[in-house]
Amino acid sequence: MKLISLSAQYALTALMILAKEKSDSRISANELSRRIGAPKAYLSQVMAKLIPLGIVNSSRGKSGGVALAKSADDINVLDIIIAIDSEALFGECVLGFPSCGDDRRHFCPMHKQWGMLREQIRLWMADTSLARLAADMDAKWMDNYMNFNKKEEM
Repeated sequence: MKLISLSAQYALTALMILAKEKSDSRISANELSRRIGAPKAYLSQVMAKLIPLGIVNSSRGKSGGVALAKSADDINVLDIIIAIDSEALFGECVLGFPSCGDDRRHFCPMHKQWGMLREQIRLWMADTSLARLAADMDAKWMDNYMNFNKKEEM
């Protein structure tokens, strides 16, 4: 089960890689897509959504690439998820009913429980910095799980 889209997964993973880099270094789109195992054009579109929000910046040319636009301590997971997936995770019915709760009388059987859980998820995401995620990303995870096209080896 996935709570976030593949685009959001790519964004989080790419941003964790950038957070592990020196603050003044850039990673090319080719290198970033190779490390993640994501199609370059697709990853470029995903990362472009983060530029207007001041999460990343990019530059062209020989020494160009993508870098964090601010400290990883100042970027939280919620900002990233909303930038890529919008508020869908927090506003849509878990069972997919389009009118669940619209009139405040007709709710799906999971509405109340899912509402409490998604609020806990929202609070965790808002409280979790990119720096914290990157700090928890160890070399073994990088080697075994980073490439989205690679089979699990553990």
